[in-house]
Amino acid sequence: MTDLSTYVTLSYPANSMESTPVELFSRHIRHSPSNGVHIFDLRKLLPTSAAYDFNIHIMDFQPGEFLNVKEVHYNQHGLLLLEGQGIYRLGDNWYPVQAGDAIWMAPFVPQWYAALGKNRSRYLLYKDVNRNPLL
Repeated sequence: MTDLSTYVTLSYPANSMESTPVELFSRHIRHSPSNGVHIFDLRKLLPTSAAYDFNIHIMDFQPGEFLNVKEVHYNQHGLLLLEGQGIYRLGDNWYPVQAGDAIWMAPFVPQWYAALGKNRSRYLLYKDVNRNPLL
C-alpha cells in the first residue's frame, strides 16, 4: 500500500519573530452581502497582523450556498475540502469537488464556489497575506 500523506513544515529563523508577541486568536464571521442574505461562515485561525504572512480559514457553506461574486485575488490560495461536495470554478474551467480533494489557485485566476448535495461543505483555506505580490 502506498502512503500518499504529505507533511508540511513551516520554519522561520529563530530571530525572525522574537520581538512579536504571541497572539491567541480565533474569529468567527458570517459573510453576508449588503442585502443581508447569508453566504457562508468563515472562521479565521490566525491573526491578521503584519507579523503573519499567511492565513488559514475554515469556510462552511450550507447546501445551495455559493460565493456571491467571481473572485480574483493577487495572492495564491490553497484549499482542502474537509466535508461535503461542490463545484469550483477556476478561470473558465469547472471542477466537481468532494471531501478529500485539494485545489491550488494561482494569483489573478477567477474563482467561484458553490456547495452541492444534502450536507454542509467545509474547506480549509490557506492564503498569502501581508506580502508584496511584486516580489
